[in-house]
Amino acid sequence: MNRSQFKKCTDTFTEDRQSLMFKIKNMDYADENDALANFRERATLIGVTPLMVAVVDASKHFQVIARAARGVQVTRAQALEERFTDLGNYVDLAYGLSREDVDSAINSAAGVHDVERQTRRVR
Repeated sequence: MNRSQFKKCTDTFTEDRQSLMFKIKNMDYADENDALANFRERATLIGVTPLMVAVVDASKHFQVIARAARGVQVTRAQALEERFTDLGNYVDLAYGLSREDVDSAINSAAGVHDVERQTRRVR
């Protein structure tokens, strides 16, 4: 596969995967106000971070892909292509959760710096 073919292949895969996630799957697990609600709810139930929930969800698909790479027959229950689709979606979801953590930490740090600045002004 040359570069042009590879780009077309991955672009199509990404578009199809994201379309499936946002039009079908996301409706079952989230709402308009919180696209990542499913991960937060399950994280609370089991006492881990929402990002850890996404990582565990992704790992089950990665495990099947790794088994197929070793030559183990993949059952028709969920074809290998669907595993790649789900793994890609979980990577996107995990990235969103990690960005939320980073943005929250930045905002918290900014708040701390604002308090420090205000405290200096008072002195």
